Amino acid sequence: VEALAFSSDGRRLAFGGTDQTLQIIDVATWQPVADLTGHHASIMWIAFDATDTQIATGAADGEVKLWRTSIVEERPNLAFVPKLPRQAKERFQLGSDEFLTIEKGSGETMVSLRDLNSGLTRHSITLKDSLVMDALRLDRTRVALNLGGKRPSSEPMPIWVEVHDLETGRVEVTSSKFEDPKPIPPGFDYRSMARVDHSDHLIVVAGAAGTLPWGNEARKPITLLHFDLLTGQALREPDTLRLDLGISGGAFNHAGTLHVFSGHDGDLLVVDLVQGKIVTKLPERHYSFVSHVCFSPDDATMASTDSSRVILWDTATWQKIGEIPAVGQELRSATFHPHEPRVAVGGTALGVTLWDTQTLRPVGALAPVSLPGENIFKLQFCGADGDTLVGWVRQGESHWLDDASTAVLWHP
Repeated sequence: VEALAFSSDGRRLAFGGTDQTLQIIDVATWQPVADLTGHHASIMWIAFDATDTQIATGAADGEVKLWRTSIVEERPNLAFVPKLPRQAKERFQLGSDEFLTIEKGSGETMVSLRDLNSGLTRHSITLKDSLVMDALRLDRTRVALNLGGKRPSSEPMPIWVEVHDLETGRVEVTSSKFEDPKPIPPGFDYRSMARVDHSDHLIVVAGAAGTLPWGNEARKPITLLHFDLLTGQALREPDTLRLDLGISGGAFNHAGTLHVFSGHDGDLLVVDLVQGKIVTKLPERHYSFVSHVCFSPDDATMASTDSSRVILWDTATWQKIGEIPAVGQELRSATFHPHEPRVAVGGTALGVTLWDTQTLRPVGALAPVSLPGENIFKLQFCGADGDTLVGWVRQGESHWLDDASTAVLWHP
């Protein structure tokens, strides 16, 4: 270490030296806040400005850099990496400073409610002899779990929903079980769920996800299950749809009435969940594998991402609005800002760029993460004020179905 400096409020300590990296830690917790790279010689001088919104660093080669702690075009902000469990699935949401984790262990699964800033567990439950395929937070402590029974790959998987209170550990509702008559190979289960217009009507999407080498295995029908969250009873008979699509992923709109499925061949299909029918196939196919789909907060716009571009769609007409190109990286993910006409885009550069959805021009950049990884494969705004951005960094040479990832938080 050749140089160090405290922020004026005493909350942050920045230091650097011969490794050419500016490191910032939280003084209260002694946890890392950011590791910022860019210098090509030893860092010899560090200073915060009076408002703690900028940090200046000087290196032995005479180069001076200015780092900002808020979003400014061409300048990184500070990234906070919380202590999250390895091999866990996270479920973040707007309007809350808490998030859910689903941790798979040996013969059991733990579902936890954690603090957004510290990662510390507030409440948790442990389930045995069942697979937690998805989780949906209903209110402060209650969560709906999409469950599946363990079975040999040649047998159908029973699917059901339970509502748990994470604070008391009590199971409040258990739905009837549905057995898909079509066995799905382990690791190919596609499960997702949403509430219709924030009501007690819960829709579970169940099907087989797969990549091209598995051919027809990845093109089995999907099933839409309709449950009453108050009683657990089925609201109607399941809907079965053949998509003729090798499912790579998909997304609900915020109203929970539509689900867009993305395919490995670049196609996008829109499904009306309430009516149980395919609405349309979007008129323009992506050049390659569709890695991510998301909706704007008002559901008026949808974004779909492949390696070279993000396409914005008008959901009233399902016509293309425009494109956001890849700049210096292959793209993997995008998400809409909750309050402003912006979309955040991430990919193989392990940083995030912000684009104006009206002008389709870049308006900002966030600091690249200092973690080993292949790409940022998912982004989502969350937190009580909606201004915290979470990105999932894929680590190692993992298949897209694996959970080998770490969640990173940015506080613009």
